[in-house]
Amino acid sequence: MGLATEEARFVRRIAEQVGRRPARSPQHLQEARRQLEAYLRGEQRALEVEVDLSGVSPFHRAVLEAARRIPRGSVVSYGEMARRLHRPRAGRAVGQALAHNPVPVVIPCHRVVSGEGRLQGYLGDRIGLKAKLLKLEGVPMAGDRIAVGGGRVS
Repeated sequence: MGLATEEARFVRRIAEQVGRRPARSPQHLQEARRQLEAYLRGEQRALEVEVDLSGVSPFHRAVLEAARRIPRGSVVSYGEMARRLHRPRAGRAVGQALAHNPVPVVIPCHRVVSGEGRLQGYLGDRIGLKAKLLKLEGVPMAGDRIAVGGGRVS
């Protein structure tokens, strides 16, 4: 899982995850890129990129849709995500679903952290990138965790 820089690798990864090749749409890609660049410059608060999740399991889809509803600048724990999905013991399963997020940042899985506020599992071992994205959104960080006084982790 990762932010693929090579289109062929990205397409192959998506096809493996959802069981079919994604449709190529230069206009959608251009709009997604424009929004992502504006987001990274701090000019756009939310990404409104259409994502087809029809190829993922119902549980994974529910997790990804719930992650998409986490507001910018907020964090939620894996356990809280599980509770919100009425599966209170499914914190690890939530983590696995997020690990297979086909479009990180667009579906902001970086906003999900441990119950203690520790950053875990982002795009393999890119915890530093997760911290940068949270800082960009205004979440106070102290190394690999949410800073004390930086708000309560739900």
